[in-house]
Amino acid sequence: MEVSSRNQWIILAMTACMVGVQFGFPSQITLLVPPTVIILAILFLYRRQIRSYQWVDLTRSNQLYNIFIALTHGLIAQAIGIVIIEYGFRIPEPDIGLQITTVVLISSTFFSAILEEVVYRKIIFSNLDRRIGFWGAAAISSLLFAVSHYNYAAHLGYFFLGMVWCYAYKKSGNLGVVIAAHTIFNAIYFVVRILQM
Repeated sequence: MEVSSRNQWIILAMTACMVGVQFGFPSQITLLVPPTVIILAILFLYRRQIRSYQWVDLTRSNQLYNIFIALTHGLIAQAIGIVIIEYGFRIPEPDIGLQITTVVLISSTFFSAILEEVVYRKIIFSNLDRRIGFWGAAAISSLLFAVSHYNYAAHLGYFFLGMVWCYAYKKSGNLGVVIAAHTIFNAIYFVVRILQM
């Protein structure tokens, strides 16, 4: 999925603004509206690549295996990070009073998976990987991925998760693999949150 450098900068600038707004004014509105706008921009700017993408490839056994590995290793990586921060350092998860509604489920499960994988893996990681190599690119991309999340108690977990998904993207060469793993990951998170209510 190649896209022009100008379009990549547009997406990065919009994402940086979104993260700033979400940190400055954490609310249900700021967690829903900006990602939706950016997703619409991605759909527009990447429209040719999306139309030509071979979606059926994701159903092949090797890609299903890649999705499974990205998902399970990602779950383990984030769990390790959360255990270290929340239990090792006793830093609690912040409460922003987000009500779980259908709109929140759709936005957080699908939109954030697409947005974050395009920004942190496709744009940032891919460009840095060509310039400084895998480890540096994965570390920078994963650090940005981690700090862009409001839940500072899970930053280490998000960093580990980002590293796993950079590897999965590099190994599979298919952005759809990490988007699918991320979508399932987010869905699992919301199922657990709903069961805890």
